[in-house]
Amino acid sequence: MKIEEKKSGETAREYAYHTIRDNIISLELEPGAPFNDIEVSQQIGISRTPVREAVIQLSEESRISPEGSAHCPD
Repeated sequence: MKIEEKKSGETAREYAYHTIRDNIISLELEPGAPFNDIEVSQQIGISRTPVREAVIQLSEESRISPEGSAHCPD
């Protein structure tokens, strides 16, 4: 997963959202690939809660589908 630095003034949830979304768009996170919020939170250096909030927002946008752990849609 490609990780960029957190922007000044960006909340942890916004950072998680942009990082995950950008990796979905760039296909770093492949369609149908398992998604582990614990691993992502460790990789980007934030707690699990903002990552889960970002996943909820992305699922509302149909970019990711949470099923136990989330999966990038095909």
